[in-house]
Amino acid sequence: MKLKHLCSALLCVLLLNSVNIPASALSQECTIVIPTNSVTEISDLEFDVLAWTNHSARATNRLNWSISPNNMKRASTTFSLDANETVTFNGTYTPTGSSVDFGLISSDGTFYYINSGNGRIKATVKVPKADKYYLAIRNNSSTTVQVSCTVSY
Repeated sequence: MKLKHLCSALLCVLLLNSVNIPASALSQECTIVIPTNSVTEISDLEFDVLAWTNHSARATNRLNWSISPNNMKRASTTFSLDANETVTFNGTYTPTGSSVDFGLISSDGTFYYINSGNGRIKATVKVPKADKYYLAIRNNSSTTVQVSCTVSY
């Protein structure tokens, strides 16, 4: 009887050793299938619903410029703006009856501006494209103007 058990055990060992199991069969790959009723497709347009609403200025500069008759004064450095960003001018100039343009000059030389003719400026210029811009003020009158304003962007 002992011999019968021993032969059975050896036969089992022999059978197990003769069976080749590929190594890849031992690794288990787990794939999680999400039911289609729990998947919601979101279009790209829906991401614009919660647009950034921070209207605070990145920078504010104070300008105190004297501008000769029929001349333009431009800042010496540029700053970058994205398309549709705005720059706000808020201040005064004398003589009050002068025609003055407040605005921005793009890298291609285009002057985006708002005109004022009453000695006060509180206006916003919106740029159409991403670019580097210079602040600029143009005096359209025949007398020197003194401009004092803040520029926020």
